[in-house]
Amino acid sequence: GVGLASARAIAAPPTNDDPFADYRERFKQGMDRYKAGAFTEAVGYWEPIYAELGQPKGYRLAYNLGVSYQELGDATRAAEHLQSFLAQVDAKRAAGESQPAIVQKEEADAKDRIAALTAAKGRIHVDPGSPPRATQVDAMEPRLATFVAWVNPGQHTVTFGPGSPSPETRTLEVHAGELLEVSPAPAPASPALTLTPAPAPAPAPTP
Repeated sequence: GVGLASARAIAAPPTNDDPFADYRERFKQGMDRYKAGAFTEAVGYWEPIYAELGQPKGYRLAYNLGVSYQELGDATRAAEHLQSFLAQVDAKRAAGESQPAIVQKEEADAKDRIAALTAAKGRIHVDPGSPPRATQVDAMEPRLATFVAWVNPGQHTVTFGPGSPSPETRTLEVHAGELLEVSPAPAPASPALTLTPAPAPAPAPTP
């Protein structure tokens, strides 16, 4: 299955420069859950490792997470992790680092997965505004930063400031392969900031 070959590569005996050396047992537990089809549990083991390693060191794990999220039907997180993996592969290649054959195979698979997601899903590019407001797409977790939500074709609701006294809601019709941009309405200018110019001083009387 996808990701299993990468597990064997990652699970090689640790060397001094092996970023996974301290995480091997937890990684293996996650892989055992992955092989059993328990993708949520696999993600539960792998996400903390990925967060601790960071993107450059943990990029191989980003691939496995992307595949797991895709299996779980979370296209947004799947795409984010697969794109992060591809970006790191590109960066390492640009830096002159050679990539093992398994990484090249994962790279081709990740590109195929992104292409399939792009063709099947619609994308909503969310700009949270300035200052940023927490933004929620459908029932997804609200986010403060700019992000792209990958959604099934159809109607979707974008809510700026969910749970706030004055949330702003937009309903969008999204088609497969389409990328829509959405941002909140600009905040109304505060009356306190519109100053009327002071009257010009009267000319001094000439003696």
